[in-house]
Formats: sequence, C-alpha cells, structure tokens
Amino acid sequence: MASADDRPNKYSNENLPSLKAGFGHAILPSHESTHLPPLREILNYGRPRPQPPPQRVEPPKVSRALADAIYTIDDNLLRSMVIEYCESLPALREGFETKLLVKAKDVARYHADSDSEDDKESLIGSSPEDADYDSKGEKKPKPIALMDDELTPRYATCENCTNKFDVTKNDERQCFWHTGDKEVNDDDDFWADHDEDCHGIIDDLKDDSTYDDGFKWSCCGENGSSPGCKSTKHKAGVNQVVEKVSSRWRKRKAEEDLPRHNRFAPYVGALPRMPGWH
Repeated sequence: MASADDRPNKYSNENLPSLKAGFGHAILPSHESTHLPPLREILNYGRPRPQPPPQRVEPPKVSRALADAIYTIDDNLLRSMVIEYCESLPALREGFETKLLVKAKDVARYHADSDSEDDKESLIGSSPEDADYDSKGEKKPKPIALMDDELTPRYATCENCTNKFDVTKNDERQCFWHTGDKEVNDDDDFWADHDEDCHGIIDDLKDDSTYDDGFKWSCCGENGSSPGCKSTKHKAGVNQVVEKVSSRWRKRKAEEDLPRHNRFAPYVGALPRMPGWH
C-alpha cells in the first residue's frame, strides 16, 4: 500500500491546468479586453456639472444731472409727476405704497389732554390707555378717525413741535413743546437799543432765533430758546384718540384731517409720458 507521501498531489504542477486553457465556454479575459471610463468621468460621477457664476446686474444709477434736476425742481411739480407716473407704473406705485402708507390699526395713539400724555415718568412704551379690550379680553387699539384697515400716510407733521415723525413709531416721548406763547422779556435791557423804525417791530421777531433772548415763554418763564417745558408723543390729526362714534363720521373726519392734493391739479395731465407707458 502506497504511503501518503507516494500519492500524487492534485495541486502539483502536473495536475494544474494551463493559464491559457479554457474552462468550458468561459474564457478568462485579458487586461487588453477591459475598458474603463475616463478618470474625469469617475471623479465627477454623481456631481452636477459646474455652472458659470451668474453675471452681476448693476443697479440703475441716477445721473448727476438728473439728481440736480430733482433737488431743484418745484416741490408741487415734483409731487404731481410722482402721482402721474404712479398711475402709469404699477411697480413704482406699489413701492411708494409700501414705503409711505400704513394701516390705521398700526398708528400709535395720542391721547389729547390726558394724564398719560403728561406723564413724564413713562418715557418709553405704550400707555395702558392706548388700547381697549373686547368681549373676549383681547387687546385692541382705541379708535381714531380712521377704520383699522384704512390706509393713511406713514409720516405726519406734529402740531406741537412741527417736526416730521413716523406715526407707527411714536411711543417715545420725544416731542418737546410749550403750552404757552412767547412774550416780550422786559426784565432786562435786551431791547434797550432796539429801534422799531430801524430794526423792525418787536412782536414780529418772535420766530427769529436771533432775538430769542428778548422773549420768554408764558407757560414756564423760560428763555425763548428753551426747547419745551412739556414732553409728550407727537400729535397729528391722524393719531388722536376719538370717542366711539359711527364709522361714517370717522371717515368724514379723516377726510377733513388728511391733506388735500388738489393743489397738484394744474400739473396733472401736462406731464410727458415715456414710450410704452399706458
């Protein structure tokens, strides 16, 4: 009996098939028959192709000549041009509406002759008197001359200090004014050398800041240049709280308080129209 060492090894070189031999119908492929995609396609597989950066669109610029014309044009003519061009250009009109109009419900209320407006301790924030509460206990602003959803100009002129202000940002008591009038100050010799025949009538000089030292306020006795002895919110026709009345009266009252635009009538219709405008 042959020993294990004498048996032929099936894995010996004599029993291994030739590398070129075929295994049935399968032929081992050679390296020459393998086709790989280009390396750039492999690296970019699954990635979007890079797009060129978008071209930056430069905003239109106003020429120096046009800017000078706008700054020097008659105020009423400029306003009438804006009105007519807003009728022709919807985008322009919508832009002005966004910037210049607000709903009445967003107007900060002014309480005429009320303790809340005289309270100097409350410098910032809305007064409790700014709002009412409905049957559900929800807070709602007190009524003014306009309905809540009616539009009104965002900027108004204060009746007390004559400064322009934003009617939606009128919470701070930044309006300083006097409740009295300017009177001639005869307590010193400011007017000693004043000759009305040469220098003008004294009472006509109340609004001339050059002569502030010659006047004093009747309400507080302060010098004519004093900024104000009373501090309140800004006051205008649109933001004053009114009693609860009918909506018809409120609308009529609002129309009376808001500025009229009929002074632009002579200009409207006489403006040039650009090509393509309808």
